[in-house]
Amino acid sequence: MEAMASELPVIASRIGGNLDLVVENESGLFFEKDDAEKLAECIDTLHANEAKMSCLGQSARRRMLELYDFTTIGGKYCDLYAHVASTKR
Repeated sequence: MEAMASELPVIASRIGGNLDLVVENESGLFFEKDDAEKLAECIDTLHANEAKMSCLGQSARRRMLELYDFTTIGGKYCDLYAHVASTKR
């Protein structure tokens, strides 16, 4: 999340929470767990193509601002607390 918020593209393994954060070929690249060859390929792809790296980074930052900015997250927490408070009796 921090890398994406800093306008950096992400290279992530295709597991767990990474799938919720990164959109493949939009905000970063994926490789399969334990696939060092694919990881190296992803690194080479970004290293060789500065324009793609920049585009992915800009998209990553937009995604973080849309989904995880303070106002959005704060509102979700307020909604959650209100829901919990209304159902606990």
